[in-house]
Amino acid sequence: MKFCCKLGKNFTETFEVLDQVYGEECMSQTQCYEWFKGCKEGSMSVGEDPSPRRPYISPNVDHVEGVRAMIRGNRRLTVREVADEVDVSIGSCH
Repeated sequence: MKFCCKLGKNFTETFEVLDQVYGEECMSQTQCYEWFKGCKEGSMSVGEDPSPRRPYISPNVDHVEGVRAMIRGNRRLTVREVADEVDVSIGSCH
């Protein structure tokens, strides 16, 4: 795909070449388009971009104690407020 981009081929031409070479094993047209668009924009990485979600944090004593202290201090806090304050997911907070 990178080679076709550098040759100045458009997406349709590029996908036809990939489909001809790989046949049934060719990735979907949608995925090919995303990769082609990335090549055109200068992104040479074929890996996944980092997730925009919060990073995974395993529960540890500090987080558990922090949540317990917040709840004991104010029992009217919502789960979302506690999760935002301690910077953990809502599921972990539950």
